[in-house]
Amino acid sequence: MLKLLFDTNGRIGRARFWLGMVLLLIGGFVIFGVLVALGFGHTESVTTTTTVGSNPPATTEGWKSTLSPWGNFIFQVVELYPGLALCLKRRHDRDNAGYDLMVVTFAALVLALFNALDLGLGILSGLLGAVVFFGLFYLFVVLGLLRGTPGPNRFGADPLLNP
Repeated sequence: MLKLLFDTNGRIGRARFWLGMVLLLIGGFVIFGVLVALGFGHTESVTTTTTVGSNPPATTEGWKSTLSPWGNFIFQVVELYPGLALCLKRRHDRDNAGYDLMVVTFAALVLALFNALDLGLGILSGLLGAVVFFGLFYLFVVLGLLRGTPGPNRFGADPLLNP
């Protein structure tokens, strides 16, 4: 599993990509909890009241945790390398060097840094947000849905033929 998340060489198929994404999600929950415990976020009690039709109101109580802007930036930096390694191997499976992945990653990090520094640069933040949003949608389709290059390519053997 370490090779899946920390090695940038070779190719992986969609199934191993989604397995890696689940591992990143689980690791993200752990990192989130550690950052909140270290003071880079906060947890608060939340009470929600809902009314449906003529039924009496229902009250739900729970907890909400959020990261501070610096906590969000630290979270992204910690998950950066494993996420890039995983996504880069999927780009390699499609015979692509992954420069599009770097553009989206750079835009997301710069946007998180702007938020952490409370720069609020208006139109620039909006443009970066749009690059991140549409870039993530594009990467979701390319990395998670499309089949890789059949047979060997410049990055290695077909992972479907050589698991």
